[in-house]
Amino acid sequence: MNRIFLSCFLLLISYAVFSQKNIYINSASAKNITSKTGYLNIEPGNTYLLKCGDTFYFRIPHINNPDKANTVISSFGNGPKPVISLYKKINNSSWMDMGNNIWRVDIKDTTNYSGFCDNTDTNVGFLKIDNSIKGDKKSTISEMKKQWDFYSDKRYLYVFATENPADITSSFLITCNYYIVLLSDYLDISNIELLGTGGHAVDGTCSNVHLNNIDIREIGGSYLPGYGNGVTRFGNGIQFWKSSKNCIIENCKVMQVYDVAYTMQGNGVNEYFDNIIFKNNIADSNEQSFEIWIRGGHSGFIGCKFINNKCYNAGYGWSHDVRPIKNVGVHVLNYEWEVDNSDLTIENNIFTNAISGIYYIKTFNTKNFNPQGYFKSDKNKIYLGASTPILSGYTLQKEEFTRLSGLDENSSFF
Repeated sequence: MNRIFLSCFLLLISYAVFSQKNIYINSASAKNITSKTGYLNIEPGNTYLLKCGDTFYFRIPHINNPDKANTVISSFGNGPKPVISLYKKINNSSWMDMGNNIWRVDIKDTTNYSGFCDNTDTNVGFLKIDNSIKGDKKSTISEMKKQWDFYSDKRYLYVFATENPADITSSFLITCNYYIVLLSDYLDISNIELLGTGGHAVDGTCSNVHLNNIDIREIGGSYLPGYGNGVTRFGNGIQFWKSSKNCIIENCKVMQVYDVAYTMQGNGVNEYFDNIIFKNNIADSNEQSFEIWIRGGHSGFIGCKFINNKCYNAGYGWSHDVRPIKNVGVHVLNYEWEVDNSDLTIENNIFTNAISGIYYIKTFNTKNFNPQGYFKSDKNKIYLGASTPILSGYTLQKEEFTRLSGLDENSSFF
């Protein structure tokens, strides 16, 4: 009986091991394993390897993974990292003259562009014209007054241009509101580049995720559906939503994002982030580098860390000039803080060059701010320069800032 049981057990293990596949994908073969809505078809437990030097126009979907099978997305071959891009390149023949310097293209019609060809969303985030990002999105056609202002509705993109865009540009790319990667449990992604979308690059509630050596560029700017008055723009680099746990984000680089490079956020009761570690990453030229907030009560952070990261040029990205609010070009952003547990450490980072300040803390005030129960930030290297405040909206010097906030008592200021 024991031998029979052992034989069956070994057979099951062999089946589990050998049923997992290594799937090698180049830009030509990708078309055969992509869904009609632009998602890569993924089965839990497989390894998907993208060819270095190739560009892929698909998204990574959320997958159900009840068996906790480790799913891998990475690269193979030599050359630059493979790129997953959601840019649409408008064909020269697609523009229609609407008069008064307004030009229109139908982005529901997929024959009007190449690149990412899913047409389910027309909420344009930004334009990229001859390698330059144009972010002046307007909420009505009548607001379009200057070159490259744009507006999009449920079918068309409208652009203000003094001549036919086809005659004065060599490349006209657009982004719409898609997420490039929707996170799933037990997902390992490494050695790829994510490029060009109007939504988030990476987003999800998940557990046991490892993100390593991922480059992210040119993200965000679409309107956030269902929020506020409908014209709030958004877009983050790597976002973990409420109750994510056991995730490591390391050796990544995030640049030119509408909002924040790295974030943990969410609302609801009893929603805890548990063991989310950001380490050895770079944030450069985003509006913010790191954002944390929780709203709803009986929630918080357990064993979470933002450590050994290098954060540069907050507020110096493409989005700052087109944002309605100008005082949040900061490295650490905190809007809401309704927590029962605040085990979140920000330590041994470099923060340098920020338009609005190193920190923005919405609930801070100089009279009755209570640092107990807030996040812990210390042992950082903070480069203020001649004009950068420590805290956006305040002219506090280091000694007064640390006394009132309880932050950075052992940090170095330059």
